[in-house]
Amino acid sequence: MEQYLQTSTWLTWLIETLKGLLTPVIAIIAAYIAWQQLNTNRQRNKLDRYDRRFKVYHEVIKFLGIMTRDHTNVTTEDRYNFRWSVHEAYFLFGKDVSKYIDEIYTRTLKITNVDAEPFPYEDLNWFGDQFDVAREKFRKYLDISK
Repeated sequence: MEQYLQTSTWLTWLIETLKGLLTPVIAIIAAYIAWQQLNTNRQRNKLDRYDRRFKVYHEVIKFLGIMTRDHTNVTTEDRYNFRWSVHEAYFLFGKDVSKYIDEIYTRTLKITNVDAEPFPYEDLNWFGDQFDVAREKFRKYLDISK
């Protein structure tokens, strides 16, 4: 009987101790889950930002292609569509990319103004050189190798 009481006392102590540890264990598990959710949200935000930035880069490259291929037939609508498709750039990138997009647009206006005398061939050549330049300007914002 005495041994039963000792076992019972020990078992009661163990149960009470485990009850006391249950709350901190639950708190630790909840904190771990919250930390994982925070990391998941950060990764999702990075992916969303990357997708939006890549869309702008794609539109710039597409427009550079239009300008080098068919500069004499670029319409006001084409220029408007370009400006509209890259309007988020001012919020997604640094000033370097925003200024670059403004420069593309300004040079587009020069080339598509058919009344310009003399014809701005240097601007036309500039467009042809911009594929590598654009890739480098956007690289620091789109590089996922880090």
